[in-house]
Amino acid sequence: MDLRFTADELAFRDELRGFFETDLPGDIRERMRLGHAPSKEDTVTWQRILNKRGWAAYGWPKEYGGPGWTPVQRMIFLEENQLAPAPEVSS
Repeated sequence: MDLRFTADELAFRDELRGFFETDLPGDIRERMRLGHAPSKEDTVTWQRILNKRGWAAYGWPKEYGGPGWTPVQRMIFLEENQLAPAPEVSS
């Protein structure tokens, strides 16, 4: 069994990394990096940013307004969200 990411999954991860680098506000990133819990404002701001991309409900299928990601894509998203670091999201 080969558990390595596919080329498409690696490209998806790279897309996410770019998104987190450019779209996650620096002040939120710094507070999270220092181990502070996100404020309500941080969480709302981050959810709005995700919503603009259609990613706020990352676990939902497309027909219900989500991105329609595979289980592996959802795992990659959650991992990159933690590595950013960004406020925790729920599906």
